[in-house]
Amino acid sequence: MAKVTHESIHADSPIDYDPVGVLNVLAASEGRQVMSIEMGGTKVSSTIYTVEDGRFVIAEQPEVQESSRGIHYLPFLESQAHKAAAFNMPVGISYPGKTEEDRPITAVNVDLFVEDLEHEYAGRFGELFPSFSFLANDAVAGLAATAITVKRELPKAENMLYVINGTGFGLAVLKDGQLVGTEAGHVEAVWELNPYHQLRPCGMFEQDFPCVERVAASGAGIEDIWKQLTGEALSGSEIVQRLVMGGRIPRELYENSIRAIASVTTKVAKLNDFLIDGDNVVIVTHGGAFEVPGYYRRFKDTMDHNLRFDVPIYNFEQNPCAEGAALGALAKDLAA
Repeated sequence: MAKVTHESIHADSPIDYDPVGVLNVLAASEGRQVMSIEMGGTKVSSTIYTVEDGRFVIAEQPEVQESSRGIHYLPFLESQAHKAAAFNMPVGISYPGKTEEDRPITAVNVDLFVEDLEHEYAGRFGELFPSFSFLANDAVAGLAATAITVKRELPKAENMLYVINGTGFGLAVLKDGQLVGTEAGHVEAVWELNPYHQLRPCGMFEQDFPCVERVAASGAGIEDIWKQLTGEALSGSEIVQRLVMGGRIPRELYENSIRAIASVTTKVAKLNDFLIDGDNVVIVTHGGAFEVPGYYRRFKDTMDHNLRFDVPIYNFEQNPCAEGAALGALAKDLAA
């Protein structure tokens, strides 16, 4: 099993979070608009939401900027900052790494953007966005949004794990009314979960060993290992096409990804005593890997086996990270 401890997952300070209370925030925000920024390793998007009947409705077509390592993100975000200020919209940001107040702390997949932000705005989103309101790790933002949907459908659910596998791998925890972000994807990958001997170092926290994200994430792991093995630079969707055609290497890469992600998720569940309170535990998944044929089903079967009970797992194809950032922005703006 991957080396997962309280220290190695770099857990954030807990945030008090009540999904039912958040519904009250939405009810009190009827007609309000909020801008949500979702940042990832290959693109950044901006979505304007309007609150209607206690739910978010997309007000206009989201704007997107694609790039590698965040190289063109800053000009795009500057244009969004002007728009948000002009219409007095609070801004919430979902970020693919560790954060503190209005600052990104880590930047494995968007390092060039963070350099730009540091140079132009002292590394602070609050300096970039005049109407800045909220910043959180993408897994935290995703869980904040999906917890509301899960609570509506399964009222007894109190404790949740949010697992995201896309460009990177992230995991957040909701336990006893407290939401905690982690960097579980950056724990060291033991060799049995690294059959193709990925040597590329983690890079997070200056760690020089290969981490679970480097062997199991769809982008940072599978796409990278595929290129090392074959010399082909393929996207995740192109590798999935090879999988569907019966390719051995794609099958093994995705099977190992499932083992590794389930291994870490199981260990985090144990750290939080979720095996004791299994009757009110839910796992929420999101990201491109869970759309790969057979991936979600195999992940659920593996988690049922590891946890020794039939755990409810909800997979969200829509964008929970953006909605979570919007929720955080509204909640902070109302409390201000």
